[in-house]
Amino acid sequence: MSLICDISNLRVVCVGVLFVCLVSFLTLTPLTPKGLLVDLREQQAVGVEKSPWTETISVYVDSRKEFLVNGQQVEREELEAKLKDELSRQMVWTAYFEADYDCFFRDATFAIDTIQGLGAKVIWITPKSREEWKQKSRP
Repeated sequence: MSLICDISNLRVVCVGVLFVCLVSFLTLTPLTPKGLLVDLREQQAVGVEKSPWTETISVYVDSRKEFLVNGQQVEREELEAKLKDELSRQMVWTAYFEADYDCFFRDATFAIDTIQGLGAKVIWITPKSREEWKQKSRP
């Protein structure tokens, strides 16, 4: 049996070992999804008029990078503390989220991630859902 002492043989052995490690790591490590949870199955708007809770939590992001919680302006760094304070007074942890048309995507995802990170359910109010609510409220 010949000894592995030549550089060309060493390359083949190293590539083989790396390939075996790569295949074993890819098959043994589970793929964990990352990102924001979005449920696209529901096609109808949420029934706000049927809610027994009179007080709701609303988060609005405008185009000037300002966050509004229940109509009060909150700095980005204080958003989590303010939401935690507001949610602690609620029986159902649901926050209605709406964003301005010109707001940055990172600000919207930051607000959604903060709400979900606290354990609350996010209901995103889109222009289409707002229009549906207006049509339902008209006689």
